[in-house]
Amino acid sequence: AQHSSNISIEGDSHSLWKQQLLSFTGCIFLFCLFVLFLHLATTYRVRIPHHAMIKYLLVATVLCLGCMGAPGAGTRMAMPAVDRAYEQAFEARLEAALTRIRSVLDTTRDPVLAGSAAHTWDDKYALVEGFTRSAILTQLDVLGRLGVSESALAQASEWARENKTVTLRFMAEEQCTFDREETREEEGPAKVTSGLLGTKKERVVTKVKEFFWGFESSYSLSLYAGTAAGHGVEVASGRARTELRTATEKRPFAALTAREPIEVDVTWLFARLAQGAGVDQSARSTGDERELFEIDRQARGCHTPRRNADVEAAGRFFERMSQWSARVQSYNSFLFGVEPRQELVEQLSASACFVPVLPVMDASGEREREGEGTAAREVTFSAEDVDALVAEAWRSVGEKLESVHAELAADPWVLSPQQATLHVLCGYTRRVAEHYHSSVAYVEQLLEEQLTAAIGHEVTPAEFDRYMEYHHRKVFGEPYAPVPFTYAVRRPEHYPEGTLSMEMHTGAGAVGRGDGESNQAPIMTMVRVDERAEGEHSAPMKMLLSAGTDVSFSGTTFVHGWLSHHFSGVERPRVDLVARARQFSSFLVMVGRIAGADRFEPQHAFVVQNKDAVVLPLLLEELPTPKQFADAISSLSPEQQRFARAIRSMQLESTLFGVVVVQIKPQLERVLNLPVDSLTKEIRLTQDLMQMFVEYQIPTDLLSFDGDDSAPVAAKVDQVRSYVNAMRDMIAAMQETSTKEAEAASKMRELELKEELYGASMEGAKRNMVRKSAQRVGDVQTSDGVLSINARMPASAMMAGAGAGAG
Repeated sequence: AQHSSNISIEGDSHSLWKQQLLSFTGCIFLFCLFVLFLHLATTYRVRIPHHAMIKYLLVATVLCLGCMGAPGAGTRMAMPAVDRAYEQAFEARLEAALTRIRSVLDTTRDPVLAGSAAHTWDDKYALVEGFTRSAILTQLDVLGRLGVSESALAQASEWARENKTVTLRFMAEEQCTFDREETREEEGPAKVTSGLLGTKKERVVTKVKEFFWGFESSYSLSLYAGTAAGHGVEVASGRARTELRTATEKRPFAALTAREPIEVDVTWLFARLAQGAGVDQSARSTGDERELFEIDRQARGCHTPRRNADVEAAGRFFERMSQWSARVQSYNSFLFGVEPRQELVEQLSASACFVPVLPVMDASGEREREGEGTAAREVTFSAEDVDALVAEAWRSVGEKLESVHAELAADPWVLSPQQATLHVLCGYTRRVAEHYHSSVAYVEQLLEEQLTAAIGHEVTPAEFDRYMEYHHRKVFGEPYAPVPFTYAVRRPEHYPEGTLSMEMHTGAGAVGRGDGESNQAPIMTMVRVDERAEGEHSAPMKMLLSAGTDVSFSGTTFVHGWLSHHFSGVERPRVDLVARARQFSSFLVMVGRIAGADRFEPQHAFVVQNKDAVVLPLLLEELPTPKQFADAISSLSPEQQRFARAIRSMQLESTLFGVVVVQIKPQLERVLNLPVDSLTKEIRLTQDLMQMFVEYQIPTDLLSFDGDDSAPVAAKVDQVRSYVNAMRDMIAAMQETSTKEAEAASKMRELELKEELYGASMEGAKRNMVRKSAQRVGDVQTSDGVLSINARMPASAMMAGAGAGAG
C-alpha cells in the first residue's frame, strides 16, 4: 500500500509541477505581450481606450487562473490529501470484500476490519501471519495455473532446501513471414455527367495490391537453480498466430525478434514451501500452518508486526513478483497493438477477482482456544477459514479464465489462450502484492492510531526529553540524577558574576523545558565533581597560548556526560554554549579540547562583561561505534587498518569537549599585588583596568602595587588608582598630541592641494592667452603639450621673420 501510495503521490506532484510550469510560462508570455503592446502604442502614438486595457487585464487574469487550476478541480493541493484519498479507496475495497467474505464463511462468523474488533497485541501478529499465509497459498495457485506442475514445485523446493537461488524466467519471441500477395479491384463512387446525348454514368475501378504476413508470437516459462539458466525446467509455453495485411511490401515487423528474458527471484516462496506441510491443498490444510510462515517475535530486530525481518522479506518478494508481472504485461501490451481490440483487452482485467489477503478479524464471540482451559476471545480466522477464502479466490480466478478462453475460442486473436491466461494471472499477482502491502500498512497505521489515542497526542522530541527527565528521577538517586547544565560564575560568599549554560535549541514551534514560551533549555547531564578540601584544587592543567607561553591553571573540575535522544527522520536540535554576564561584571571563557590528562587546547576565547550574552553554536559530530568501526575496516588491508585505528585513537583522545571559566577580578588582584576582594566594590577602577589591559595592552608591571606589603588595603588601592590615572592622563595627552598632529597634517595637505589647483589654473590661463594671440595670425595646432603656429604670411615675410628669429 505504501509503494502504491508513493507512486500516486509522485504522479500527482509531476502533474502539479507541469501545471505550475505552464502557469509561469503563460504569465511571462502575457506580460511580454502587454509590454510590446504599450511600446507599439507609444511609438506610433496610438491612444488606447481605458475599457480595452481593463478588458485585456481581465482576460490575462482568467488565463493565468485557468493555467494554475483551482483547488478541488482535479488538482491535489497537498500530499496528505493524496494519502487520505488512497486510504479511503483501500477502506472502500475492504468493505466490498467483507460482503464477499460473509457469503463464503458460515453464519457463525462475523468478519470485520481489525480496527473494529477488540484484540490483543499477539492478535496483531497472528493477523499478519494469517494473511501472509493466504498470500503465499494464492501465489502458489497462480504458479499452478501458469503451468507449474507438482513435480516442478517439488524440484524447486528441493533447490531452495539446498540453499540454491530459484529463478522464474519468462522468454518470448516473434516471427513475421511473408505469406502471399493479392490484387483486388475496388470500385470508386459513381460519377453522373449530362450532355446533348443524355445522361452518362461512369465508375472508376482501381486495382489495389495487398500483402499478407504471418505474425507468430510464442513464450515460455521455466524454473532454474543458481546460474544454470540453460538447464532449467520448462513449466509452461504458448504460441499464437495471426494474419496481418499491409498495402506495401515493407515488412511490418522484424523477421525474428527474441526478447530479453524477464526473471524474478522466487527463492523465498519455495523456501517457505520447503519447510511447509506440502505442495497440495490437503497437505497444507492438515499440516501445521505455522511452518508455512511465522514471525520470529523473539528476534532482536522484531519491533512491530510490520517492522521485523520476516514481514520485510515477504514484502520484498511480493514487490519483486509485482514488478515481474508488470514487465510481462508490458510485453503483452505490445502484442495488443499488433491487432488492436479494446473490448478483448478489457476482458483480460483481473480487477473483479477476489483476493483473500485482507486485515480482517472475527468478532463473532467467545471461543475456547485449543490447549487453554479458560475461554478466551479468538479473533483471528482458523486454518479452515483461510482455506475457504483461498478456495473462493481460486474459484473467482477460474471463472475469469473460463470466460476469457470462451471469448478467444469464439473469436481468435493475436493472443493464444495460454498467453491470455498469463496476462490475467500477472494482473492478479499485482493485486495480491498490492493487497499485501496495503494490509501490512493498515495494521501498522492501526497500531500508531491506537498508541496515539492512548497517549492523547503525538509525542514530540521535546516531550520525549521531558519523559526521560521523569524517568531519570525515578531510576537514579538524587546524587546521581542528571541535572541541567547551567552554572553560576561566582566566588565564594559573593554574588554571581554571570551564568554559563549549554542549551538545546528545539526549533520554532517546539515545546521547550524553559520558562515561558522559550524554545531553548539547558541539556540534562550526569555530573561528577572533583570535590576537595577548602583551599585545595585538582592537579593543575596546562595550555599553550603561544610558542613561548605556557600557562598552568587549576580549580574545581566538573565532568559531564550527556545522553542525547533524537527521532529518526527528524533533524537534530542545535546545541549552544551560552554565557551571560551581569552589569559591572566580567569573566573569561575558553572553549577547546582536552588533549590529555593535563593538557587543554583552547580553540576559542572571549570576555563576557557588562550584560553581554554570548551564544556559541556547537557543531557536534558523531563518531562510529566500535562495532560500526570494526565492520568498516574489516575489508581493508592490514596497513590501512592500522592507520584507521591510529586516527580513531587520536579522535577519541582529542574530542573531549572542555570549557574553562576564569574570573577576572581575582586575577587582576593577583597581578596587581592587591589583597583579595580589594577590587570588589571598585567598579570604576576595575573598568579602567579592563580598558588598560584589553584595549591599550598596558603591561601589568606599570600599574601594580610596589610599596610596603603591610600598607593598608585602601593605600594599596589608591596607589594603583594613581597609576591608572597617570597612565590615563598620559594616554589622553598622547591622544591629544596625535589629534593635533593629524589636524596639522590635514591642513598641510589642504594647502598643498590648493597650491596644485592654483598652479594648474595659472598654467591654463597662460595657454589660453597664447592661443588667443595665435588665432589672430594663423591656425593653432596642439600636439603632446607643444603649441605650434602656422602664420598666414608671404614667403618673403616668412623668410624675414625666420632670419630675425635666428638672430
